Amino acid sequence: MSFASLQQARAKRAAQSSFVRSAINPDAPSSDNKAVEEETPTPDVPQTPASTPSAVGTPPSPSKGMLYTQLAPFLEIKSTAASGRGIWAKKVEDGGVKGIPAGRFISSTILKCQTHDWPIHKLECKALQRWILIAMNRDGPNEGGVTIPGEAVRALARLLWVRARKGTESVWTQEIEAMQSHRESLPTSSHEALTLLSHSLARYISGSDRPSPDALSRFGINSARDLLDLISKFTVNSFTLTNPSLTSVGVAISPLAALINHNCEPNAVVVFPRSSISPSPGSDPLEVVAIKDIPPGEEILTSYVDISLPRHLRIKELKERYMFTCVCSACSNDEEGHVDPREAM
Repeated sequence: MSFASLQQARAKRAAQSSFVRSAINPDAPSSDNKAVEEETPTPDVPQTPASTPSAVGTPPSPSKGMLYTQLAPFLEIKSTAASGRGIWAKKVEDGGVKGIPAGRFISSTILKCQTHDWPIHKLECKALQRWILIAMNRDGPNEGGVTIPGEAVRALARLLWVRARKGTESVWTQEIEAMQSHRESLPTSSHEALTLLSHSLARYISGSDRPSPDALSRFGINSARDLLDLISKFTVNSFTLTNPSLTSVGVAISPLAALINHNCEPNAVVVFPRSSISPSPGSDPLEVVAIKDIPPGEEILTSYVDISLPRHLRIKELKERYMFTCVCSACSNDEEGHVDPREAM
């Protein structure tokens, strides 16, 4: 390749990434190139009135009973100064349910069947076709084939398509908007990865190799900050979808399950019954199950990381991905002579 060709390729890459760079640096200039027109889902009739979204890190406070209708009657959402919102076993004064026994389903996320999903799935098919066409036109024939977008890009695109279909006032959209974001506290070390993810999402959903901000405005993304906020919420609140052997097979989003706080000594666990070869009839794709008896008034807690990891690795992963320092008893016990059995192995 000649020096002139290298200069042209470098200029092309710079033009393509101008929009997504502004997600990290909002003052950076954006590209004026227009994306191809895309079929936009028709918004459904709003189900209920919703509150106005608030600032980053301060989720909206919808009226009681409006959101999280899948929450079991023996649970309640409470907020503490130490850990923010969480899900707790409800205290019952009339002699009713007395805590949650080990093995009981605490929460589940119900997904619709393939027929119901078709309006979104057809958009995904078209986006994949455009992605492949753009890659072939840009790079030419490739013996190894075209690399399709990763699961994070495809999951984020589905979030935007569903939001466009349901409308900004729907309960589903408000539950997504209420998820925690750490956009303003993202470490510098994550900027490059977020820029690449932002650029891939913009290319994939707009159908253009040189996306502009206007291409995403129809999906409620009106600025680079909106895009980065969405990606931050996804990164912090998504669950790794695994099969029975704990092999990762995808990613899942559940605004209700995302309310559950972390502890390295959890009393509940997130499972995916339908990822098995022979799922039990009537099982839901994502379930939260108690792994020990939970008395009334105690918070439901799961682990966001592999609890078999040594303490320093758990703390490191929680800080880098979830932006907090764990102070649970397993991480904060510095008594003389105390040995974390996970570090002794």
